[in-house]
Amino acid sequence: RVMAFVGYSTGYKSGGLNSAGGAAALGTRRVFNSETAQDWSTGIKSLLFNRRLLMNVTAFRTELDDFQERSFDGVSFVIRNSGSIRAQGVELEGQAHPTSSIGLDFGLAYLDSTFTDNRLAPGLPACTGAPGSCPLTQDLTGRTPAFAPKWQVNLGIQYTSNPFMNGFSAQIRADANYSSRIHSTNDLNPQGFVDEFATVGGRMTIVSPDERWNISLYGHNLTDERYFRAKFPQVLDMVFGVRVPATGHTLMRGYVGTPRTVGLRLAMNF
Repeated sequence: RVMAFVGYSTGYKSGGLNSAGGAAALGTRRVFNSETAQDWSTGIKSLLFNRRLLMNVTAFRTELDDFQERSFDGVSFVIRNSGSIRAQGVELEGQAHPTSSIGLDFGLAYLDSTFTDNRLAPGLPACTGAPGSCPLTQDLTGRTPAFAPKWQVNLGIQYTSNPFMNGFSAQIRADANYSSRIHSTNDLNPQGFVDEFATVGGRMTIVSPDERWNISLYGHNLTDERYFRAKFPQVLDMVFGVRVPATGHTLMRGYVGTPRTVGLRLAMNF
């Protein structure tokens, strides 16, 4: 019922060619090298209390060399090698069934991700390298890479009723999810921060006696949380005159999260 494990693995993502340039000629950016990875993990997996509690915990450390990253040059994206990354942390996941009709599931992840070497990262979007402007490259060694939240949490609870009305059953479920703030641009532009956000959802389901069909009333982001998933510089920002070379800032756009959504779903099994 309790298992401890230790693992080690290696892998790679092959290199390749960028086929088209953007605002500037590709030059040395034409070719990008393979990305290699080493991963160590250890943890415990368990089933406790007569299988009413499943609890898994894993500690991990991943090292990436010649990390492949998509860079935006103002017009298009190219893939470049962005030094080395060390990502380490702990993940906890579990399921609990305190009664036959109530179920809980939860997850918690802590991530410490750092550039151990990234000395020629792209400068901020409006940098020109000219006197009075910021440089075209920057040293991001020791900084946190993009899309690496320090904390992520999810929690769910579900109630399943006893049969009623000749075999029908009902399920009621609620979910909550949280993510801490992240960088969403690979130049770690302060304008590209995505703030922390939390969403709540729910679902009520009626299941037929033979389980061939069910009907659900569901809701996502019930609190109508307004948040971004990612941000990016305005395409052709130089043409629109929104660049500030002295600071490197420009106009940013972004992808927003799904607003409050409520729906009805009917499903059948054949």
